[in-house]
Amino acid sequence: TQHTSPLETDITSGTGSNQFEVKKQVAELKSKLDSAERFLGTLEKERLQSPRESCPTRRWTSEPLRLAEKEKESLNGELHELKIENNLLKEKNALMNHKKQHYECEIKRLNKALQDALKLECSSSPEDPLGKSEMECSHEEMRTEMEVLKQQVQIYEEDFKKERLDRERLNQEKEELQRIIQTSQSQLNKLNSQIKACQMEKEKLERQLKQPDYQWYAPDQFPPDVQHKASGLPSEKKASQQTHTRAEEHTGQGQLGGRLPAQCLPGLVTAAAAHPRLHCGRPGTTPLGRNGGRS
Repeated sequence: TQHTSPLETDITSGTGSNQFEVKKQVAELKSKLDSAERFLGTLEKERLQSPRESCPTRRWTSEPLRLAEKEKESLNGELHELKIENNLLKEKNALMNHKKQHYECEIKRLNKALQDALKLECSSSPEDPLGKSEMECSHEEMRTEMEVLKQQVQIYEEDFKKERLDRERLNQEKEELQRIIQTSQSQLNKLNSQIKACQMEKEKLERQLKQPDYQWYAPDQFPPDVQHKASGLPSEKKASQQTHTRAEEHTGQGQLGGRLPAQCLPGLVTAAAAHPRLHCGRPGTTPLGRNGGRS
């Protein structure tokens, strides 16, 4: 058996009543429009038949004409609105008909499924208590299994939430440690650069402290003792002492502000002997030429 849905009945009845009311309003407006057009035509004829009437009569005739035209315009506007509403109702009616067909198909399907279920229930023998008990047992087992599965799902969900919270906490700690490591690394790099700069400054100062206090002379300005040592004196120590003594006698201690260490002279003599064009002397001294040196 097929049953009509109450919703479908209400929709159909509501749509039909709306269409009837719209059609009735359209008919009334059409009749009013026709009467207004007839009245307007009558007034137009009267105006044409008496063109030579006085002005007050003409004003009396034109006033109803203006009112009639205004009423005609308003009726035309209402008619247009009702036509639009009628079109909308037609679209709604088509949509409701489509839904009605869909509902009818669904009702048919449900009725068929219900009939099949009733036939299956009737076909099963009610005098089989063993099958009934087995079905009840299977239902009970399914319920028990469902409860167990629900509990397992709840446990898994709690474990998952706890694991997620732990993972988020570990991620936060990891990010914090990474920030600390980055800060420490930047501080370490800064300290290393400072240490390197200090070491370079220290080496520079050490080189300045170790650097001997001398200047370079041209080859023709070597002191005679150095020239004599470069040409082959047998005793290097004796030549260095003589060079030191004669340099002091030539320049004086007031100009030097101190004496050149004796241990530096052999090296200077050796360098002068190895490079005959260069001569190492102390700053503030007057270079000794070939004619200005002592013999």
